Amino acid sequence: GDFGWQTSGVAGGTPRAENTIVSSLGSGGGSPSSGSQTVSQSSVATSSPPASPLILISEIQAGSLGDAKQEWVELYNAGENDVNLADWDLKKKTSSGTLGNLATNMTGTIRANGFFLIASQEYTGSVAVDQRYTQTSQTLAGSNNSVVLYNGNGDVVDEITYAEIIAGQSLERKAL
Repeated sequence: GDFGWQTSGVAGGTPRAENTIVSSLGSGGGSPSSGSQTVSQSSVATSSPPASPLILISEIQAGSLGDAKQEWVELYNAGENDVNLADWDLKKKTSSGTLGNLATNMTGTIRANGFFLIASQEYTGSVAVDQRYTQTSQTLAGSNNSVVLYNGNGDVVDEITYAEIIAGQSLERKAL
């Protein structure tokens, strides 16, 4: 499938739920929600090929219009087995390459074909969080950052580098 990235078709994203289907060939017509912006679906993000087991960074929100700390990262288990995330780490990387911890020594299990939501400590969304950030001083920038997922051995499992995430919108992987 196409594992490219797109801006979510739903304001506020779709944490712990299937990602939206956004057509890159507009034919006029309605939008997923009133007041939503028309977004160019050009190459806004890149990601490295995921390692095995197939745990993917599937969606990211880098804050809302009113609060930059209303951010989260969603993981998706594309495999057929549950995966224990003990000692896994989620980090951000700045455009200069500096790494910062978001969630370290994580706990919990991501179910087969399931989602796992990691959010800032200040996140107040209505969707249940599986793991809170362990660092309070680190947040994602709205532009020119990377999100990197490491397994318990310190190996990179998945990484996304993005140019911009519009405040209040999420950036999601296609075809999940």
